[in-house]
Amino acid sequence: MADQNQLVQTRQPFHPTSNLRILIVWAIERSNLNAAMFKCAPYDVVVWLRIHPESLTLRERIFDQAGRFPDENAELQGMRDMHWGFDTALDAVSFAESLFEVAVSDDLVLLSIVARRDESFGRKVYKDSRASISRSVAHHSR
Repeated sequence: MADQNQLVQTRQPFHPTSNLRILIVWAIERSNLNAAMFKCAPYDVVVWLRIHPESLTLRERIFDQAGRFPDENAELQGMRDMHWGFDTALDAVSFAESLFEVAVSDDLVLLSIVARRDESFGRKVYKDSRASISRSVAHHSR
């Protein structure tokens, strides 16, 4: 009981400025956590793949080559848009170039690397068949 009384007596009185400091530190730590949660890799390998039953084996080959699932993955208008983030240009180029064998398939529509913070690297496009897609859609709509 004496220890509890001693603890109560040693507590500091309420100071608005010290509580404000605590709140500011908490907010900074929280914002750093949020920034880490939504941190984008500096290099992004982008693959677009047509969605149909035959492309499932191609998708599995890409996943096997990557050794992991994509960091981002969406299905849009009959395409699967997949992104893998890498910390270095060398790693991104190495992964993208490992997909050359898969890229010969007509089902792989886009293979590129986008650098988010490296203007000298810019964007490397290994394959882009999107123009032929828009031409075929325009032709079929006539």
